[in-house]
Amino acid sequence: MLNPKNIITEICKTSKSFFPESSFYLEPINISKYYSTGNFTSKAINHNKNSNEEINVIKWFDDFWIYMEITFNQADKNTINTFFTLSVFEGSSPDNIKNQLFRAEWDSYDNNLIHPQPHWHFYSNGAFENIVKDFADVIDKEQSDFIEMINEEKSKRIEVNKMHFAMSALWSKKTEGHIHKISEDNDLLNWYRSLLSHIKTQLEYVK
Repeated sequence: MLNPKNIITEICKTSKSFFPESSFYLEPINISKYYSTGNFTSKAINHNKNSNEEINVIKWFDDFWIYMEITFNQADKNTINTFFTLSVFEGSSPDNIKNQLFRAEWDSYDNNLIHPQPHWHFYSNGAFENIVKDFADVIDKEQSDFIEMINEEKSKRIEVNKMHFAMSALWSKKTEGHIHKISEDNDLLNWYRSLLSHIKTQLEYVK
């Protein structure tokens, strides 16, 4: 069975080498839920599911910031369900609103037949949408038809952020193989280390 205390301890140890500009530790919200914090934080809005929650994000490197939550639920005496989410934000330190780029999640629980695990969620360009909103606030009311047209076009878009994009699918081996469970501590710990390394490499490549 999973050992939540060991997982939290090891994640904090691992994170020390990944966060050169900020300390990193997991603060308990209650006995089963933890969130990331440190000595170099900034405000951001976390768009998660149907909520828009103000949070403190941790400085990672350059203009990138991290927010993480992990929850352990005791399903029965032999099973612990694990829910992990990590979001990456972009923005300079003085920015009041950081742009949420994407989040990586692994929700390990029974009876999941739909959503791939682990998976990605990707967000639209928040910076662009803020420009449109600011433009709409200052435009002459006589041009309301133009604003209406913009809003109509925005309403046609698919909400991509709600989609679960498979991260560890085995489609090349078999038709089904995109739902994986966290059975041992190292399943999550090894994945977490590789996840941060992979994301950092890709962000450095595109910046």
